[in-house]
Amino acid sequence: MTPERDHKEPLDNRTRHKILTAYLILLALAAGFIVLVSLADHTSTYDGRDAEWVHKISYYEHERIEDPNAPAGYYDKYIVPLAQKFKGEIRLAYHMVHQETEVYVDGQKVYSIRRNRDNPFGKTMGNAWAIATLYHTEIGKKIEVRLYPDYQGVGRTDPEFYLCDELALYKQELMRALPSLILCVIAFIIGIIYIVISRTDVIGEASGRRELRCLGAFSVLLSIWRFSDLRVTALFLPNATILLSYLTLTSLILMPVPLLMFIRERVHIHSKAFHGLTFGFLVLSYVLLFMQWLNLRDFRENLRIIHAALIAALCVVILAGIRDFRRKRHLISSRISIAIIMGVCFCAAADLSIYYLIDNGSDMIFTLLSVIVYVLATGLTYLYTLRKEAEYDTTTGIFNKNKCRDKIEESGSAPEDTVFMMFDLNGLKATNDAKGHDAGDNLISTFARLLKNIGAEHRGSFVGRYGGDEFIMILQDASGRVGAQRVLDRLQRDTEGCNLADPNLGLSFAYGISLSDDYPDATYEELMKHADMEMYLNKKDYYERSGRDRRGLYHTPVVTAHMPKT
Repeated sequence: MTPERDHKEPLDNRTRHKILTAYLILLALAAGFIVLVSLADHTSTYDGRDAEWVHKISYYEHERIEDPNAPAGYYDKYIVPLAQKFKGEIRLAYHMVHQETEVYVDGQKVYSIRRNRDNPFGKTMGNAWAIATLYHTEIGKKIEVRLYPDYQGVGRTDPEFYLCDELALYKQELMRALPSLILCVIAFIIGIIYIVISRTDVIGEASGRRELRCLGAFSVLLSIWRFSDLRVTALFLPNATILLSYLTLTSLILMPVPLLMFIRERVHIHSKAFHGLTFGFLVLSYVLLFMQWLNLRDFRENLRIIHAALIAALCVVILAGIRDFRRKRHLISSRISIAIIMGVCFCAAADLSIYYLIDNGSDMIFTLLSVIVYVLATGLTYLYTLRKEAEYDTTTGIFNKNKCRDKIEESGSAPEDTVFMMFDLNGLKATNDAKGHDAGDNLISTFARLLKNIGAEHRGSFVGRYGGDEFIMILQDASGRVGAQRVLDRLQRDTEGCNLADPNLGLSFAYGISLSDDYPDATYEELMKHADMEMYLNKKDYYERSGRDRRGLYHTPVVTAHMPKT
């Protein structure tokens, strides 16, 4: 590790801890806000009547009325014809977003939903359904519906009016929202699984657990955001519309930080600009939360700012994906990742266009689906990479020291006809000092490739890097000393071939071998001790023969006989 990296790493850890602390405080404040909202009495519903089918009204009259007493300075008046014949009672149902409503029959108010004016938490009821009861005696009468937007710009599209009974309406909306509900459940389950895995020993490194936890938190927030904003959720929870509204937007402002933290760890971004951007999201979240909490300005009024922040976070994801792709473009997983990211961008752009230009009650299903695919693919790829890194050496592609230790420490005696071989590269330090660490890494990876090729020809073989320049190879059913000698001869020929192909390589090795036939009932660990001792003697002999000439001196390796244990 270079001195520069030693200097940067503690600072980077401190920055991460500051971000994590600030985010945890933000989570606590957001949770407190949601709890207070859930305890307050938010809306008043008046239904002056009591009450199975759904009929969509396709024709109605619409007029916008200026009213200085209305929250937005106007309201929308709809004259809905009641021409459908029915007996008894029927429901007039319609969905509204950030609006209040009143229903009149021949000028008499029969139904209304209003936000309580003393509500300390905001100016909107959020996503709500109005379900007014009508009688068959009112067929042909003037049915007037008034919608009062809570903010300017709300209600750009006319509502859909239904004559129905409630059970049929529930069935219709449930089937309509079924794809989104399934995706929400999938996102929630994925997030919980990632968080649970991050709390176990499945992932060895703390950084890996931290990254997966961030991705899991993002997935959970994603599911809460969409579930709480669905039309069907408001239909089934009519008394919790304000709670659902603020739960939606609170989840939305909490989503960028864990995503950015995951990207930071995943792509190894340690720049001050990236940390500054993350802190900027935290500060923005604090400001928006306190403005809402103090009833200065609603989340909904700041929705453009929230969307802009999310677009900025998405741009960071795109840039990080491009950076990762440039480094790993030869990997199929990297190509798939950049394709998914581009898909997320396209879907998000499509949904935002629908939201702002067509329907501000959009389910954002394209964005939800594409982000779930991204979270699932990225998480699974990352888990696979972490598991692979936990067992395999990144330089050579063979098993690493931890996996070697697991193999060596297996209980019980080694199987019969087992050959335990240890190898140590000669002159690696001199190569590093004279030619640099890249040349040393080339020696290591070349020798590992030779061992891996030989191991691939023996069923049940084990090849691993035990240390910086130490390797082990365990062969089963290797035909004892004769088979071990063949392996050594093959390795020697391959080594000399590499040196002939590259005269500057200077690859040579010391070796030690122990056979289970020579040490009955010996464990792998005991066989390793014998092989290690022989390797030490072999290396000593090498230096005596070469006079410490680091260019390498080759001699025919011989598998010596051993006295069995008594």
